Amino acid sequence: MESYIPDFLQIYMDDNVHMILEEIELIVKLDQTLYRKHKWYNKHGKPILYVQLKKAIYGTLQAALLFLKLLSETVKSTRVGIHTEPT
Repeated sequence: MESYIPDFLQIYMDDNVHMILEEIELIVKLDQTLYRKHKWYNKHGKPILYVQLKKAIYGTLQAALLFLKLLSETVKSTRVGIHTEPT
């Protein structure tokens, strides 16, 4: 199953998935002119960034669903006999 992981991490997501990034001080320091205008503050006054994902990120529900889809398509295409019912 290890061979599926690199392909899976390259999958573009069809849905609009947004994520909140916290602890963004280092990101903003990389390019202050770019990220400063996108910086928001949560109700506790801590800086955050809202980002839209283009590719799957491990740990998100959408990433798990994309991996399941990739795995099931691969199993079907290789015609591996997997039985879910007891014999």
